[in-house]
Amino acid sequence: MDAALPILAAKIESITGAKVTLQGNIRKDSYGCDYYEFESNELAPQLCGLTKPIFESIKITTWGGETSELIWFSPKVSYQHYGGGRNATDYIWSTLYFDIEKNEWDFERSKLLINY
Repeated sequence: MDAALPILAAKIESITGAKVTLQGNIRKDSYGCDYYEFESNELAPQLCGLTKPIFESIKITTWGGETSELIWFSPKVSYQHYGGGRNATDYIWSTLYFDIEKNEWDFERSKLLINY
């Protein structure tokens, strides 16, 4: 799974123009079950002009689950303002799929929210 993250990062850059470095982690949910999530580096340094002083941090965070043949993710962009206030919104895909057997992203099945 970690080996496929640079492919996803390249796809994000091709759609949005934003350069991201993705890091994956296996975490435990509140029930003790393992799940895989990935997150990006800070995106705020890539902002320019009037938007740069507004955001303290911008990053891609995800959570997901597993079916028998797929892992699905719900990617969100989370942001924090200087002086407080934060939120998150869907990012590019409402659901993103990873094919376990092929060990690759299934962009055809994934639902694209925005098209640049």
